[in-house]
Amino acid sequence: MSLRLRNSSHLLQKPLPFHHIRSSKKHVVSNRPFWVRTQSYSNNGNPNLFGNYDIILPEEPFVYGVKHIPVNPVPPTIPRPPYTFGNIDEDDPAFGDPYTGDGRISLGGEDETKLKKAASIAKSVLGTAKKCLRPGVSTQEIDSLLHNFIISHGAYPSPLGYAGFPKSCCTSVNNIIVHGIPDSRPLCDGDIVNIDVTVYMEGFHGDTSDTFPVGNVVSSLFFLLHNVALDPDLYSLLSNLQQDQAGLDLIRITREALKHGIMACGPNRRFSDIGRKISDFIAPYGYSINDQFTGHGIGKPAIVQGTDSRGWLFPDGWTVSTESGARSAQAEHTILITDTGVEVLT
Repeated sequence: MSLRLRNSSHLLQKPLPFHHIRSSKKHVVSNRPFWVRTQSYSNNGNPNLFGNYDIILPEEPFVYGVKHIPVNPVPPTIPRPPYTFGNIDEDDPAFGDPYTGDGRISLGGEDETKLKKAASIAKSVLGTAKKCLRPGVSTQEIDSLLHNFIISHGAYPSPLGYAGFPKSCCTSVNNIIVHGIPDSRPLCDGDIVNIDVTVYMEGFHGDTSDTFPVGNVVSSLFFLLHNVALDPDLYSLLSNLQQDQAGLDLIRITREALKHGIMACGPNRRFSDIGRKISDFIAPYGYSINDQFTGHGIGKPAIVQGTDSRGWLFPDGWTVSTESGARSAQAEHTILITDTGVEVLT
């Protein structure tokens, strides 16, 4: 469960460290989710509408770590990645997931077949997640559904047990940049949520993610009607049903950025070209890339509203929120570099 602030206007004037965010809600007397209407500004001091959405915060009193979080079982017949076997050296930078080779596989061989199989399952898992997204459903319910889907295909949910991560996917809502742990908070109308899926099968990981709107995430039509004389009851109804254009724009640009990143790939292309293409594409839209996590996993850049992309870590040791309260979105594919170009596998 996460606590919630309501961001009803603009982004914060200055990035707030955690203790400042906490001090702004001293009137709260319970640990249940709540709403606070917050006036805020972009980090250059000019008003900048980033949408109307919940800011996710850790529940108080804080519980450090994730050992208290229940883990879904995996049948013993399903092969597991090496890092799930326990006895991992905490100083091991790979967390028990040893890497050998130079990153290449033989095209047209058995390895390519296995990789494509893992990627295909990951694609199906993400499609299943998209279908069950609606207000009222918790990310914990989504995680359980995807967990069962993955193991029903004889695959292992890669996040589960990686460095102690307790769930089978990552669900990052609104201001969460990466590694959101599925919990009991019901998704709300207007949330955006990134669902990051990785599956392990026959020695290969298939990895993909996307960011989705939940319910009504302000449509252009509403803004056109804003200055039109309307019946007060009709205007009130439209106000309640308005979609969050800022959130939809963030998702759209993030998906377009993924396409630009893929177009930068190919034989003998520099890996750094991917990040450069994405960064150059999103900058005119007023977005930035978090440089604390860029390139991890398959290589997902976390795109953040505004120019301050810094994040801070929740007490659980995994969940990372923007310092400013701005929203973040990600989209990723597993791609295969071929002799002539690229092949998108997910």
